[in-house]
Amino acid sequence: MSSGDARRTALRTDTVSIISMEIIDNALEYLIPGAMSATLNTWLFYWSLALSLGVAFLVTVPVNRFMMVRFSIGHGNH
Repeated sequence: MSSGDARRTALRTDTVSIISMEIIDNALEYLIPGAMSATLNTWLFYWSLALSLGVAFLVTVPVNRFMMVRFSIGHGNH
Protein backbone atom coordinates (compact mmCIF):
# COMPACT_ATOMS: atom_id res chain seq x y z
CA MET A 1 0.00 0.00 0.00
CA SER A 2 1.41 3.37 -0.93
CA SER A 3 1.72 6.10 1.68
CA GLY A 4 -1.06 8.07 -0.02
CA ASP A 5 -3.37 5.05 0.06
CA ALA A 6 -2.47 4.46 3.71
CA ARG A 7 -3.31 8.07 4.60
CA ARG A 8 -6.65 7.92 2.78
CA THR A 9 -7.55 4.59 4.38
CA ALA A 10 -6.60 5.81 7.86
CA LEU A 11 -8.57 9.02 7.41
CA ARG A 12 -11.64 7.18 6.11
CA THR A 13 -11.68 4.46 8.76
CA ASP A 14 -10.74 6.68 11.71
CA THR A 15 -13.40 9.20 10.74
CA VAL A 16 -16.15 6.58 10.61
CA SER A 17 -14.95 4.94 13.83
CA ILE A 18 -14.69 8.19 15.78
CA ILE A 19 -18.03 9.51 14.52
CA SER A 20 -19.85 6.30 15.47
CA MET A 21 -18.25 6.28 18.92
CA GLU A 22 -19.02 9.94 19.56
CA ILE A 23 -22.66 9.60 18.49
CA ILE A 24 -23.24 6.74 20.95
CA ASP A 25 -21.20 8.37 23.73
CA ASN A 26 -22.96 11.72 23.44
CA ALA A 27 -26.43 10.16 23.10
CA LEU A 28 -25.97 8.15 26.29
CA GLU A 29 -24.55 11.12 28.18
CA TYR A 30 -27.62 13.08 27.11
CA LEU A 31 -30.03 10.30 28.13
CA ILE A 32 -28.55 9.68 31.61
CA PRO A 33 -30.36 12.08 33.96
CA GLY A 34 -27.98 14.72 35.33
CA ALA A 35 -24.92 13.52 33.43
CA MET A 36 -24.63 16.64 31.30
CA SER A 37 -24.39 18.87 34.36
CA ALA A 38 -22.35 16.52 36.57
CA THR A 39 -19.09 17.96 37.86
CA LEU A 40 -15.71 16.33 38.39
CA ASN A 41 -16.31 15.82 42.11
CA THR A 42 -19.43 13.66 41.67
CA TRP A 43 -19.70 9.92 41.15
CA LEU A 44 -22.29 10.52 38.42
CA PHE A 45 -19.68 12.17 36.20
CA TYR A 46 -17.36 9.17 36.28
CA TRP A 47 -20.11 6.53 36.24
CA SER A 48 -21.88 8.05 33.24
CA LEU A 49 -18.59 8.59 31.42
CA ALA A 50 -17.50 4.98 31.97
CA LEU A 51 -20.88 3.61 30.95
CA SER A 52 -21.23 5.71 27.81
CA LEU A 53 -17.67 5.03 26.65
CA GLY A 54 -18.04 1.31 27.36
CA VAL A 55 -21.25 1.05 25.34
CA ALA A 56 -19.76 3.19 22.56
CA PHE A 57 -16.77 0.84 22.41
CA LEU A 58 -19.04 -2.20 22.11
CA VAL A 59 -20.95 -0.54 19.25
CA THR A 60 -17.80 0.64 17.47
CA VAL A 61 -16.05 -2.75 17.40
CA PRO A 62 -18.51 -4.23 14.86
CA VAL A 63 -18.31 -1.02 12.82
CA ASN A 64 -14.52 -1.35 12.66
CA ARG A 65 -14.79 -5.06 11.87
CA PHE A 66 -17.19 -4.31 9.02
CA MET A 67 -14.78 -1.73 7.56
CA MET A 68 -11.86 -4.15 7.81
CA VAL A 69 -13.78 -6.85 5.95
CA ARG A 70 -15.50 -4.52 3.47
CA PHE A 71 -12.40 -2.54 2.50
CA SER A 72 -9.90 -5.39 2.98
CA ILE A 73 -7.80 -3.42 5.43
CA GLY A 74 -5.92 -4.53 8.50
CA HIS A 75 -3.17 -6.99 9.25
CA GLY A 76 -2.51 -9.52 6.52
CA ASN A 77 -4.80 -7.90 3.95
CA HIS A 78 -2.19 -6.34 1.66
